[in-house]
Amino acid sequence: MPAPLDELLGARPLDAPRVALVEDPDEAFALRLALVDAAQRRIDAQYYIWEKDLAGRVLAQRLFAAADRGVKVRVLLDDVELGPSDVPWLALDIHPCIDVRVFNPFRARAHQGLRRVAEGLLAFRRLNHRMHNKSLTVDDAATLVGGRNIGNAYFGLDPKANFFDLDVLATGATAAAVRGSFEAFWDSPHARPLHELARVRFTPLRLLERRRRLDRFAERALSSLHRGPWDEAKARGQLARLAARLAPAEVAVLTDHPDKLAGAPSPIAAGFAALCETASRELLVESAYFVPGAEGVERLGALVSRGVRVRVATNSLAATDVPLVHGGYAASRRALLRAGVALLEVRPTLPAGMRRLLRLHRPRAALHTKAAAFDRERAFVGSMNFDPRSARINTEIGLRIDCVSFTAEVAAALDRTANPDRSWALCLDARGRIAWRAGAEVLRREPRAGWARRLLAFVVRLLPVHNWL
Repeated sequence: MPAPLDELLGARPLDAPRVALVEDPDEAFALRLALVDAAQRRIDAQYYIWEKDLAGRVLAQRLFAAADRGVKVRVLLDDVELGPSDVPWLALDIHPCIDVRVFNPFRARAHQGLRRVAEGLLAFRRLNHRMHNKSLTVDDAATLVGGRNIGNAYFGLDPKANFFDLDVLATGATAAAVRGSFEAFWDSPHARPLHELARVRFTPLRLLERRRRLDRFAERALSSLHRGPWDEAKARGQLARLAARLAPAEVAVLTDHPDKLAGAPSPIAAGFAALCETASRELLVESAYFVPGAEGVERLGALVSRGVRVRVATNSLAATDVPLVHGGYAASRRALLRAGVALLEVRPTLPAGMRRLLRLHRPRAALHTKAAAFDRERAFVGSMNFDPRSARINTEIGLRIDCVSFTAEVAAALDRTANPDRSWALCLDARGRIAWRAGAEVLRREPRAGWARRLLAFVVRLLPVHNWL
């Protein structure tokens, strides 16, 4: 039986919160394995995307192993990408200790791609709302909250391109608060048991064969990734290293309610706006998708006029995986620069030093972080992008953390993004045109972006769709 979290992390339910920042993608993946392997009573996993790739399949296999020990496993997934791939989750859902639910589901399921597209158009008002939350909570003692979905690209394992991101490991009372948010979504009428939706049924023999294939795959994958079998000793070592970095902090869980789908206000958006108003010297923001709109430009400009240094980093057009969103952001760039906001756009490739730091297997990477530091005293890390979709449409979760040492780590991560070898700094030239600078390099148009991306972003800038981005 694995050692409990109170032994491995000193983590017990309702203890005073402690936190550690998780930046390295290898560590982020190993930590998820270690938490699942240490579970003794309950695992609650809530994710926007859970891919069927190496990372997704290995973590699913560890959930199976935990359930075999009698751990109660609950998995709540958004249906944005689940419907075409119900089958792997049905195999888990059949286990007596595993329950899988789907949030705001489509009626069309696996192998019904055209019907799913048609349904998305006909029921757009309902299906446009998605559960963007990302959390993993174990035994009400430890929780992992941040921007990472489950998939190779979030852990430096994708053969083509990867994201870099931030998570927070939080223990004690914070875990119970995150579980409370999970319960609200789990019990919501918007969450449906997968077995009620799916059209595929397993025979016991077929289920046994799928389980054997998954076990064999996970064993080979973990041996390759960790240069030997993943076992309890590796899990204990991973948690011991994290335990040494845990720092006491005041933590507030900011989370939306599932009724946001019906127009309920967003506590997390309001909480973040209030946090921004507390800044008296400096505000550092890093958001993969950043669409401030007129209201956001006005708020940030007001901070600058009060003497606050405001710096925002987001993806460049060449780096982003969603060029549509970049078009919405680009419409506000000149106004932000004129208001005195420092703008950074992340390059589509990482320098060698950053690759070594983040242990990414491939040089191409994009920003996926959603974090901020306020006066280097308070921090926010979560799933919420700083755009209208997160504020008004999708549901989100994040942590407000009052801890100077933790915030120093967050600010250091954001400062690394600001290095000229990592991002371009935007400015206005004498004629009011945007220029991109990195050291002595000065560019006059979207750097390294092909004509198709530039055209798409330009068209989006002209369309009245910014409130949906």
